[in-house]
Amino acid sequence: MHRLRRLTLCGFSLLAMVATASADPIVPVNDDPPMAGFPEGAVLDVLGIKLGMTPDEVRTAYGKPMEERKRRIREVNPDTGASFDVEYLYMLHTPRGNERAVEEEYVPNRVEVTFGSPFVGNRVVRIRNRYQPPYDTPMSTKAFTQSVAKKYGPSSAVVYGTDELIWVYGPNGQVKIDRVPEDYHLDTNLAGYKIPGSSTYVDGPMPMCWQSSDFGTFGKRAIPYKFVSNRYIPQDGCIGGLLLNQPESDRYYGEDIVAFDQRRIDLDTRALDDAIKNALLRPPSNLIEPKL
Repeated sequence: MHRLRRLTLCGFSLLAMVATASADPIVPVNDDPPMAGFPEGAVLDVLGIKLGMTPDEVRTAYGKPMEERKRRIREVNPDTGASFDVEYLYMLHTPRGNERAVEEEYVPNRVEVTFGSPFVGNRVVRIRNRYQPPYDTPMSTKAFTQSVAKKYGPSSAVVYGTDELIWVYGPNGQVKIDRVPEDYHLDTNLAGYKIPGSSTYVDGPMPMCWQSSDFGTFGKRAIPYKFVSNRYIPQDGCIGGLLLNQPESDRYYGEDIVAFDQRRIDLDTRALDDAIKNALLRPPSNLIEPKL
């Protein structure tokens, strides 16, 4: 069995390898339109940008200049020279400016739109918006909460006993979570619930989406993608959702709103894992003798 690891600059074998693009053309495993898979009526757009949009659709919906960031995924089997190599548009974002902006540089919304690989049609899998009200006119907690509820409706739960709100969606609609765990174990699918008035925890069932999307970072376990040869992706019926960091005081200085398409993220992750594993098992090609 071949050892599969990333090629490092400090190591070499008896043969030098020539970097080549992946041999097989990429055929999307998913190219569904925006919001596909989410229940009808689910509201998760951010500034008009919807999960599942293409880069061109995002530019049109946002209507303002955005900067590009590309990403290259390259994996090499150092024993054979077999490789997988793909590059694609990974992110569109608000042009970077001075975070301590003076008036003429003030930007109320700083947006980052993350795209999946060509295996999911290079469509949006995650949207992040850092909303920043004018420095001289902060928004109150109450006003901000009312504004959010008006757009997204009642939340599914409040996370970890803090003021972070989440909206969770399964295939049949929004999921309400009555008990939010203070602790959870991704490997065992058990959640820890604190007994009121005590420091003792008891194990209980994991709420939907907790294991598969990791609400602590809202899907970022798989973003950006990193190759894992033997990955376990839980299947708990989670389609995706939205996270809001609610302000902690009446002087509101800006928080994040993050929406993600967990179904599309998982499809992309599986497809990339499989494609890389298959590519790295191919016979050697384009091998040359090193000049020593």
